[in-house]
Amino acid sequence: MPVWLKYRPQVGNCVASLSTKVIIDSDVARGAPEGFAVAQGIDIFSVKDLLRLEEMAQQMAQFAQQGQRKALIDTGHKVVKQEEKEP
Repeated sequence: MPVWLKYRPQVGNCVASLSTKVIIDSDVARGAPEGFAVAQGIDIFSVKDLLRLEEMAQQMAQFAQQGQRKALIDTGHKVVKQEEKEP
């Protein structure tokens, strides 16, 4: 399975300054297809899957509050690596 997120410091990269409106608009635009995808696929998940997702979200929130960006990104990588090992 591919790794979708990779932690890289923003060294040498130009980052645009975005207005609040642009950020909110992009979040709204992204939220519609994400919500649709969840609604379409929710029946595929087992209770175990949903509990694992909830645990992962709590762990990611803790890392975010602590400013541990690399650990936040690595949380997703660990799940992907674990799924590659499972049959």
